Amino acid sequence: MMIALLLALSAPAIGGRVEGALLIQAPDIPTEKLDVLHALIKPQGTEFAWYEEIPWLLSVQEAREKAAREDKPIVVWCSADGQPCGAT
Repeated sequence: MMIALLLALSAPAIGGRVEGALLIQAPDIPTEKLDVLHALIKPQGTEFAWYEEIPWLLSVQEAREKAAREDKPIVVWCSADGQPCGAT
């Protein structure tokens, strides 16, 4: 039972789905459709323009020093995988 539960929880992460306790692999994406699908999910136009204009700092110490100099607060942004600046 525990193995079936682990499979059910991990299936989406490995590109499949679970029916009962059987892992069903997601179908491959045909090569000719990949460019079209990639264009659909890629950020369009200026969707992330605001993100690129922010002067991000990767060092907490540097951010603290700059915030103290400018008398401003620090905003810490964390994402689900811990890499808000895209450094995966």
